[in-house]
Amino acid sequence: SLIISSSVGAAVALILFLYFTFVKKRKVAHDNLEVLIIGAGISGINIAKRLNDIGLKNYKVLEEGSGLGGTWFWNKYPGCACDIPAVLYSFSWHYNPAWTKKFPEADEIQEYMEDAANTHKITPHIQFNVKVVKCAWNEEESKWKVETSDGATYEANVLVNATGLLHQPIFPKFEGEEVFKGVKMHTARWDRNIDLKGKKVGVIGTGCSGVQVLPALVEDCRQVVLFQRSPAWVFPKGDHANESSRKSRLFGSLRDWILRKRLHYDGDWQWQKLTTKEKWYSAGDQTMEIIRGVMKSIVQDPDIREKIIPKYGATVKRITFSDDYLQAFNKENFKLVTDNIQRLTEDGVETKNGENVELDALVYATGFDCIKSAMPFDIIGRNGQSLETMWGKSPRAYKGICVPKMPNYFIMFGPSTVNDRMFMSECSSAFIADAIHKLSKSGKASLVVKDALYAEYNAKLKDAMANKTYNETAGGYYEDGEGFNWLLYPFPLFYYKWQTSSAREGEFDWN
Repeated sequence: SLIISSSVGAAVALILFLYFTFVKKRKVAHDNLEVLIIGAGISGINIAKRLNDIGLKNYKVLEEGSGLGGTWFWNKYPGCACDIPAVLYSFSWHYNPAWTKKFPEADEIQEYMEDAANTHKITPHIQFNVKVVKCAWNEEESKWKVETSDGATYEANVLVNATGLLHQPIFPKFEGEEVFKGVKMHTARWDRNIDLKGKKVGVIGTGCSGVQVLPALVEDCRQVVLFQRSPAWVFPKGDHANESSRKSRLFGSLRDWILRKRLHYDGDWQWQKLTTKEKWYSAGDQTMEIIRGVMKSIVQDPDIREKIIPKYGATVKRITFSDDYLQAFNKENFKLVTDNIQRLTEDGVETKNGENVELDALVYATGFDCIKSAMPFDIIGRNGQSLETMWGKSPRAYKGICVPKMPNYFIMFGPSTVNDRMFMSECSSAFIADAIHKLSKSGKASLVVKDALYAEYNAKLKDAMANKTYNETAGGYYEDGEGFNWLLYPFPLFYYKWQTSSAREGEFDWN
């Protein structure tokens, strides 16, 4: 009995040691900070979960929409789905055994996010239908004052911009827009009450949303006309329905964790091989030769076949994934127009070569203005410094998260953090939560990243970009106003995991 008692005592001591070392240590001593999160998409939910984890309950999430989900709330066009496998495009802290497909559709993803927010008690913190228009730092009070479109104001010690990069739609300007009598819709603002079945529909755009919406429209519409300015690189997607699993939740969660880790790093290795130039492991040329052959083998019409291969290199624009986009080019009710649009007319489109294309509806699959999305409202920091003025045409941040002269201000899904979406978001949220935790315990009023570290970090990013295929740009949202790819993260994933594992006191100036 003495041996048993000693063993139990040792076990209890070990548990207490682990608790106070790794759990209690990471809890805020006092709930002494107010945190305001703007945006209730993936990023907003991730950082809210992290705040819960460190015991900070005094936070609000302001969301412009009437529901959470971010891009999955706003994007409801036919065919809208994730092009990243569900096992990767899900929270590591909220296992879902019930994904119906390898690449789930928008409604299913939004339902999953709602379930995650409800389960982890995040939803009560969210205030919907609140549009932020200005955020200004008050140096005397060491607080952010946030103004909204309805005249309401909020104050907080810490501000987290979690609005993301894909929420400000681009609407191209054409002569004659006011005379077109048909329906006009952007994929990011789709109206499900409008029925396009049996209609003649034009689609502008060959990016990710265009690649998804076009096959869905071809199935139901009388005719679909694609106005293609430049073709897209289309990789096979390999989608399939998931078999229902009878495994236990514990076993399924463990399997999910193992598969997630393998796919994170194996996928990143394949990405490094595809996008790195002139290294022993570089495989971009071989890969794209294979993809070129696959694309040409799908399209039957020889004239169209010659128009589907981009003249720019791989990853210069975002790669698209589809099992049915190019297949739709073989349908009798599909038409490809590569001449530029001259103007809109009452009943359709006139191209520059004088062709008139009759249409009942025009779909803008033209994507997003990522720079406007990164700055959707005025942000005024210390000494009246405007973030828009500081950034100009080229947004930058330290680790994609912090900006000088912006005390207690953090960005989720910021500049140069586009890679594995969920992985990067969880890394950023870990760093931010640790910084907030240290601020809470410090007795200080504010922290701001050091200018020298900010400059050094972005110089290293630029150097790393020089050896990447996406160092060249060909328009699209990768490109900033100076011709630089300001979105993609050039280093391996494990390096960002290490960079964001903790927020060191020495990275900041404290006040």
